[in-house]
Amino acid sequence: MEGHEKKGELRSDGRLAVDLVKPRARWVHRRVQKLTKTAPEYEKSQVTVDFTVPPDFAGSKVPISFLPKWPPLTEFDFKDEAGRPIPLLTGRQNQVVDRALLRELVGSVDPGLLDCAAVKDAIKGVTSRGPGDDGVALEILADHLTPFMPNDAAAELTLEMAAVMDGSSLLWVPIGDEQRGHRTVCSFNYTTKSDEALGWGRRALRSLGWYQAPEYVPLLHMGKAANFHLTVHAPSTMKVAELDPQYYEVTASPEDKPNAPLGFTSFTPPINDGSRDSIGQLYVSGTRPLVADVGVRLMISRGRVIGPAIAATTLIACLTTACAMAHKTLVEPDAVEATVTVLTVIPALISILLASQLRDAFVRRNALGIQLISMASGLVPLVMALTLIRCAFGEDDPVALGTAWNVSAGISWLLVLLLLVGQHREIKRCAQAALGAIRTPFRLFSSGRRKTD
Repeated sequence: MEGHEKKGELRSDGRLAVDLVKPRARWVHRRVQKLTKTAPEYEKSQVTVDFTVPPDFAGSKVPISFLPKWPPLTEFDFKDEAGRPIPLLTGRQNQVVDRALLRELVGSVDPGLLDCAAVKDAIKGVTSRGPGDDGVALEILADHLTPFMPNDAAAELTLEMAAVMDGSSLLWVPIGDEQRGHRTVCSFNYTTKSDEALGWGRRALRSLGWYQAPEYVPLLHMGKAANFHLTVHAPSTMKVAELDPQYYEVTASPEDKPNAPLGFTSFTPPINDGSRDSIGQLYVSGTRPLVADVGVRLMISRGRVIGPAIAATTLIACLTTACAMAHKTLVEPDAVEATVTVLTVIPALISILLASQLRDAFVRRNALGIQLISMASGLVPLVMALTLIRCAFGEDDPVALGTAWNVSAGISWLLVLLLLVGQHREIKRCAQAALGAIRTPFRLFSSGRRKTD
């Protein structure tokens, strides 16, 4: 348990750090975050922060970032630029210094607010170490700060910081005299679990490749004007389809500030739907809101997962159609054995190849429906082989065999259609590219004739 002197030092650090969180405090230069999906429900963040502590700063700790309170962090690693471990505050110590900073911000709006019992309880609730109280404390604090807005910049900053601290804790770095006024780099890594909020219906659509919901990752940056660079690495069986940054003005609605300049820029390099690139990047510069997140939408790789599944299902559909068209010839005694072998061995080999992809956890989570449909198409030739054997032994007549095989071929193409529905955008893109390639020679020929004339 911390003594009074230790708590006093922590409170002092929190009060002194108020100037460091203001929009014009440009002491944080750059923040780089690398996000890697290590498992379907887990992601690893590797963060590097480049900053310079002001020479006249009197505190012994500075806040360089936020850390989410929930879900819990695992494998946390905090190091300086030389790779040496940096001591981390305990949960109780972090709560004390965070609360001191927020109290100082509230007092800068109106010292009388700190005499209100509801405001005191709200500050405690916002800076609590658990997942919070469903935003109740933040709402109470917002009710007391709203009358000072939108003309009071201190009130806006206080509410913005409270909104972030309601779900996050500040990460504090101890500093010495030799670090003041000099460029410093710190890095930290952690793994967190992402929440699955999809219902069974959307999960089924996702497994068929018809729908892919984004996962929202908080952009927990410190320094409202620091350059921010986010890199997202997808696993080998997936690709980054979209990065959509979202910034939230918690202090005022757009109607309150109709002529306010944007003040910052976000740039995401274009992601080609046809590429197999598993890396997505986001760049942010300029002063922006602290409350922000990015929607990361990952998709199963078409070239490695969806493409082979569609190719295998289409091959099986062609096989069943050819057999259905030639059923009068294949029912002859000399052709029965070879036909049964083809209808059983080839689909079985294809199904085994597709089933091996299910060993990948990301494929099981995001493309289970695609794999099941592909393997179901492999059962159709087996049913056709069974009906052929029954016909060879006189249990079914050739007319019934032809009807059964025509139905089986129709089912095979229906399964192909189910897989193609989810890829309509890719099919449209390929069709447009092929049409453009066909039109190019004619355009060159026409332009050449015009020049000749």
